[in-house]
Amino acid sequence: MMRRLLVAAVISVSLISPSITNADVKTGEAAYNRGDYAATLREWQPLANAGDSVAQVAVGLLHERGQVDKVAAYMWFTLAARQNEPRAAEARDRIARSMSRAEIAQGELQAQMWRPTGQ
Repeated sequence: MMRRLLVAAVISVSLISPSITNADVKTGEAAYNRGDYAATLREWQPLANAGDSVAQVAVGLLHERGQVDKVAAYMWFTLAARQNEPRAAEARDRIARSMSRAEIAQGELQAQMWRPTGQ
């Protein structure tokens, strides 16, 4: 289910974001399918950094699925939830169940301090 959610988020990003190409989608998806979460993250991080809520969910899922950084996943899900992105709050709450109070507080602080690239 996690894979389908990530792929759906990736496809949604490609459809609504003019800054991403079909090649970006395929490159990121191929990296994800082979378990190369770092390469997938490199494809999607710039969109999340620019404030794209769908990309923020995708990046949060990458952090969660790849167990890269729970605090970062929490931050990205929080940012997307603030933009009313479907499933973001649910994803944030899911990962929060595996985090300490200190980690959650750190994720909240990072979300509060975050600013889109170029602003």
